[in-house]
Amino acid sequence: LRTKEMGFPTLHLHPLTTSFQVGVKVFQFEARGLSLYLHARPTGAFEPDDEAIQHALKSQSATIDYPCVHRGKVVAVHTPFAKYLEHERVVENTPYKHEKRVWELLQEQKRRGLTVDFDSSAIDVDESSAGRMWRGKTGDLSENELCQQPLVEVKYLQSVHIDSQGRTQVTYEAGSELRLWHLVQTGQVLPSPLPMKVAERFAVG
Repeated sequence: LRTKEMGFPTLHLHPLTTSFQVGVKVFQFEARGLSLYLHARPTGAFEPDDEAIQHALKSQSATIDYPCVHRGKVVAVHTPFAKYLEHERVVENTPYKHEKRVWELLQEQKRRGLTVDFDSSAIDVDESSAGRMWRGKTGDLSENELCQQPLVEVKYLQSVHIDSQGRTQVTYEAGSELRLWHLVQTGQVLPSPLPMKVAERFAVG
């Protein structure tokens, strides 16, 4: 699989702030001193609308392991009350299980020195029961409130190649994993299966 950005880190996804805190793990051991934390502060909607969800599910490829660039495909989008699948299928979700999964992912990212923070301006307060829950909220969201954020279920991209008939074939891993919606970038094109030129592999800048 040849793509010049594969596996490389990039922070160009959300505005960032920084702080020094304890708690970062290095090789499974917690660092003794202060570590630099990155605080991603997404500017988009806290929970995506139906159009954004369907766009993610129909995208050929997505970057899924921020801040490193790894490729995969979104196969489902999870919110506290619903799970959105391909072909516009929707099944019921359990809020408690959803919040537990989000909390586990947030803690995993925090051990790596990364947090995802929102303030109340990201919340769409409408007349639905979910929207009314946020009415009157100001300032940064609490940890419990952050556990309401959506998740994506993704499959890792294994390979892209051209078969004997000239058709592009894509292979994904069999299993799927959960990622935070706001750390996944959808709408990405598949990496080219063709050999890259030296200038493309080692682009200046």
